Amino acid sequence: MNSESTSLTEVFRLSRGLPLTTAVVVQDRCIDYCDKVIAEEWPAMKRGESSKAVTKEYASLSDAVVQFRPGTAGEAALQAALLNATHDIGQNRGLRIVASRSTWTRRLLPLILTCAIVVLTCSYLYAGRGSMLLHSVLVGLVAITLGTNIGVIFLMTRPFASEWTIQPEGFELDGKAMRQYRTVAPVTGTQDKSTSTR
Repeated sequence: MNSESTSLTEVFRLSRGLPLTTAVVVQDRCIDYCDKVIAEEWPAMKRGESSKAVTKEYASLSDAVVQFRPGTAGEAALQAALLNATHDIGQNRGLRIVASRSTWTRRLLPLILTCAIVVLTCSYLYAGRGSMLLHSVLVGLVAITLGTNIGVIFLMTRPFASEWTIQPEGFELDGKAMRQYRTVAPVTGTQDKSTSTR
């Protein structure tokens, strides 16, 4: 999840080298993307769904980068870096959505339970030759270990819907930073000329 927010921050940072009007558009799309992910997509992922609004914001961000027409070699290199970072946002978002819809635990649950029963049975038969107290302690420890492992597996495959759900902290922090630096206009050659003539 951090990879997605990091790539979004990279787009925002690189956009400061673009002409002012394009930079403002790209930065606004980055901020809107953060807001929509936090407000709409994160709650939707608890239900295994995604947000159409975030898809629309991503398309708008991608369009702003793709439709930019570089005027210099430096701007062309900047656009190439922006395209790579934008691609990474989409790819990491796809991985996040797939993770929220994972159902492999339910498919493997019968196998996991069967293995747990086999291990418990073997530990019961093996430890049954000692004292009753030692036998009970060993079987209990094996049962606790197996139960803990099954619980951890279950939680890890439901990262957005369990009590230990992953929070969108990266997007929250990045959104605040973007708003802070959004108010500072990027320095461009045209601005320098206009201020020098005054």
